[in-house]
Amino acid sequence: MLSLLSSVNYKAWFAFAEFIDNSIQSYLANRATLHMVHPLGFQLKIEVILDHANNRVIIRDNAAGIDSSEFGRAFQPGNAPIERSGLSEFGMGMKSAACWFAKKWCVRTKALGENVARTVSFDLATIIATNSEDIDVLEGASDINNHFTEIILEDLQHQVRTRTLSKCKEYLASIYRRFIDDGTVKLFFDSEELIYKYPEVLVEPEWHGEGIIPPEGSAQIKWLKNLDFTFGGGRYRATGIAAIRKEASTTTNGMSLLRRRRLIVGTDGEPYRPAIIYGQPNSYESQRVFIELEINAAVSHTKDGFRLDSAEEDEFLQTLRKKLNEEPVRLIRMANNYRPLKRAKSEKDKVSVQTVTDSTTRAIVGPVRVEIEDQLTTPVGQEGTIPLDLPSSDFIANERRVELEFEGLTWVITIELNSDPSQSDLIDVAENSAPDTRSITIRLALAHPYVRKNLGLNYENLEAIYHLATALGISEVTSRLGGLDNQAGRMRVFFGRILQKLCEVENVCLS
Repeated sequence: MLSLLSSVNYKAWFAFAEFIDNSIQSYLANRATLHMVHPLGFQLKIEVILDHANNRVIIRDNAAGIDSSEFGRAFQPGNAPIERSGLSEFGMGMKSAACWFAKKWCVRTKALGENVARTVSFDLATIIATNSEDIDVLEGASDINNHFTEIILEDLQHQVRTRTLSKCKEYLASIYRRFIDDGTVKLFFDSEELIYKYPEVLVEPEWHGEGIIPPEGSAQIKWLKNLDFTFGGGRYRATGIAAIRKEASTTTNGMSLLRRRRLIVGTDGEPYRPAIIYGQPNSYESQRVFIELEINAAVSHTKDGFRLDSAEEDEFLQTLRKKLNEEPVRLIRMANNYRPLKRAKSEKDKVSVQTVTDSTTRAIVGPVRVEIEDQLTTPVGQEGTIPLDLPSSDFIANERRVELEFEGLTWVITIELNSDPSQSDLIDVAENSAPDTRSITIRLALAHPYVRKNLGLNYENLEAIYHLATALGISEVTSRLGGLDNQAGRMRVFFGRILQKLCEVENVCLS
């Protein structure tokens, strides 16, 4: 059986996690005694030491050690402990991880409350060749209050270098985040203390439409909610939190699933983002919705997955999605609607006045001059006339409706964001009036070159463009009502065309 363990489908960080699980469990099972022996304070410390010069790895802890009553069982593959409610439950972890990592390995341990230190050495090639079922245990006297375990992996079959080294640090910090965060353990890997930093939670007013900035003075909301639900016919329970990150991440964000406070699925380096929750890759929810749940379901013996059938997993995800979007904190909707308002961070992010002036001058003497000539020679006719209604569109990305009272009339202003690539004008305007109401519809073309170049990656410049389109649309309607007839519409159409020409010149439309 030992000879088969070298072929277990491990990744280095999950193999290291087997040793760390045992160390943490040793502390948890003997916590009261350890703190009694150290009345001035005890801190569990686990170190992973990479000795590249000698092709070996050392895992060392100051937990309670392996006592004599557990010694025989601890070194027999598949002999599970009697108490299986903690992190050590299958009786395979240390043996399988050690055999996967190395051809030779030994364990030095001293149990708390005993006066003997013990060493056990494994040479797999010799054990297999001799078909040996017995291992010698070397014993030596030691102070009764000493306690430690040291595992030395030699003649390594899997190396920990460069990219694997950085992954181990990143993933192990993620796996033991809760134990690190609450001070249960100080975990060191290659002399570096591992720290897990939880993402900062977004605090913002609710955005009621995609990219539609809330009114000034709107209530601030911390976008975090507690979750607690059952699935699998009530056999399983999921508890934890879901939140929207303040800073988006395309690489580390996702769902983390834990069991007994230890992460099983969804490390920062390999995020778990099921499509039913996170949509398409690089969607807004995939970058911002952070979920951490504790689940009481069974796990695989390598502790890198839950043993749920497809129906149970589907029920879990369906229930979770419903919970995420329940009032009053609708996380998915907010993540889709929210766009951070960014500002230039440094001088190099800003465009100099001279650069903008020069490029705009080039545009005016070039393509804009041609547009001016066309406008001056275009006869005044029906171009720019205003319809009563705009045609229906399947591309309306968002809509906002505002009502106000002015001059004894109710003004209803509807502003639409249209993603239809066929809308050529910057804005389309419709005006339909009744005896006591004036209805104005303003449709902004998201596909217009000016909008596309200036909108920003996260729609951070949408407010300025929105204001421009709204002012232009309302000005056209009020100009008509003031007697300018279709000349106001003519100006609006040509305004959009000139902006398009300006955008054809490099560096003019920088956000």
